[in-house]
Amino acid sequence: MKEKIINQFKKKNSYFPYLAIITLASFFTVAIEVFWSSEEKSSQNLRGERQKTADTYIPLGYVLVPIEISNHEALHSLLGSHGVVDLFLPPKDKNSKPFRLARQIKLLRAPLNPHRFAVLSPEQDSAKFVRINQPLFAVVKNPKHNTPIKKVEERKHKRRIYFEDQEN
Repeated sequence: MKEKIINQFKKKNSYFPYLAIITLASFFTVAIEVFWSSEEKSSQNLRGERQKTADTYIPLGYVLVPIEISNHEALHSLLGSHGVVDLFLPPKDKNSKPFRLARQIKLLRAPLNPHRFAVLSPEQDSAKFVRINQPLFAVVKNPKHNTPIKKVEERKHKRRIYFEDQEN
């Protein structure tokens, strides 16, 4: 067997040495390409994870406040990465009503842990979320029907003043 291989190398018109060199070169080319593509994929994954963090979504003047949601299991089937919700504090007893803490606020799912949520709140309103030490109840709203919040105006009392002993 060795003699056949050596005889093939000694023949002048033999294609065997060229074929062996081309095969080795193509093998090394494929190996290098596979190695480089795996490096590119890992660097793309690192860049992709950086793009998935929630701090890139915060507009100027707003903060992301992590909160606990009591009905988070129901939200998994209703919300994607974000949604518009009303947030309620659960009632302390059965006879009282829940207190609406926020209306039409943006709720974001944490990209690195989908079981956690945060609200996009104006900076001046963030303190009310920080003070809460209990889970909130979220009610999903339609983001397309973003109606402006109407403030309740106090009713102005009309005062009438009657004067006695007045000559007409």
